[in-house]
Amino acid sequence: MKQKRYILLALVVCAISHIHAQNELSISEAIQVGLKNNYDLTITANDQKIAKINNTWANTSLMPTLTLDLGLQDTKNFNDTENHNAIQLTPQVNLTWTIFDGFGAQIDKRRYEELEAQSAGNTQLLIENTIQDVILAYYNVLLQREEATSYKVMSDLSKDLMDREKVSQDIGATTTYAYLLSKTSYLQYYSSYLQKRVDYENAMRSLNYILAIKDNKMWELTTPLVADDTEFSLDELVQDMQSNNQTLKNQYIQQRIMALNTRSANSDYYPTLKVTGGARYNKLNQTFSGQSASINTHSTDVYAGLTLSWSIFSGGSRQRAVAIAKINEASSQIETVQMKHALNNQLLQYLSTYNVNREILTLTQEQVKTAQLNLEMSKDKYKSGAINSFDYRDVQISYLDAVTSHCEAIYQLIESNANLLQITGNIISYKQAEK
Repeated sequence: MKQKRYILLALVVCAISHIHAQNELSISEAIQVGLKNNYDLTITANDQKIAKINNTWANTSLMPTLTLDLGLQDTKNFNDTENHNAIQLTPQVNLTWTIFDGFGAQIDKRRYEELEAQSAGNTQLLIENTIQDVILAYYNVLLQREEATSYKVMSDLSKDLMDREKVSQDIGATTTYAYLLSKTSYLQYYSSYLQKRVDYENAMRSLNYILAIKDNKMWELTTPLVADDTEFSLDELVQDMQSNNQTLKNQYIQQRIMALNTRSANSDYYPTLKVTGGARYNKLNQTFSGQSASINTHSTDVYAGLTLSWSIFSGGSRQRAVAIAKINEASSQIETVQMKHALNNQLLQYLSTYNVNREILTLTQEQVKTAQLNLEMSKDKYKSGAINSFDYRDVQISYLDAVTSHCEAIYQLIESNANLLQITGNIISYKQAEK
């Protein structure tokens, strides 16, 4: 079995912690848990609910207001001839309805619609970012696990070598220096393994935090550390980004809001027409302390009217408001152009990095095959005495470097792929084959 240990490394099969089957977690399940529990998503969803509640005609000046007033007054009068007491009850209903306010109500309604769309866009963007965070955190755990496994296997191989050198030293077949060198190598590998195990545990904690899992849960991650090396077309990526990138969509919404603000500022130049109406009932009850009879009166008033108001001069405040709104609208348009430029530049960088990472992954695959074959041959040579322990240790180091580089190349390709999917708005439908 000792002779087969390095095969475990090549197949990337080793568990570091004692994990139960009920803690199995695939990448798709991790994404579902992350979207369900994410703290920021819960807050953003509440903001979206508020924006939806505000998006109603009742929140504009177009809807009438109806008020009910009830007045009660008790008056006591003291004089030389005859004191008297008056109780007056006055209920009143008032209606105010703005018929026209320079299209302000329609503009406000459009603005509420855009704000609701903007809030939904913010939620969508946070969902995409959460999916990306879960993907990177999930595969980082796998990366740290495989690197820790690599050092564990190399530590075991070094221990075998140290034990063999110890036996050779005891029978006088080798020097003490060779034994001490093998012992130093074993201690270095074992120390690195312990550090990598800590890195693995910390990566698992980071994954739990992103998933909003409060327990220090040690998952058994079932999705393998395998990268999708799909070949992308630049033209298709650019088209997807321009159509689906949520950050750009949100900027378009912000641009429309700025245009509505300009229209709202211009609406102050228009007159305002209001309809008023109501009814008032008045009941007065007077009683006297002398011989005068009590007096009870009742009256009802009904009224309706129109009010036209038009601000002729406001000290230039409207002109300033319109000028500022136009400047803000122009700035928003410039920001959109800048954002498009930045996203195009970022997309080119992501695609270039992705293509390079694909080539690097292919190279590291060949390196692992070569290093594994060299390790097998060197082990037989070392046992036969054709090479010494120094040469054998160099071969081990080369093999460890090759396997580690291969695992990191896989993760880097996964990361660059996630970046492309995120910037093009396609990460929402992220799929990873469960093997």
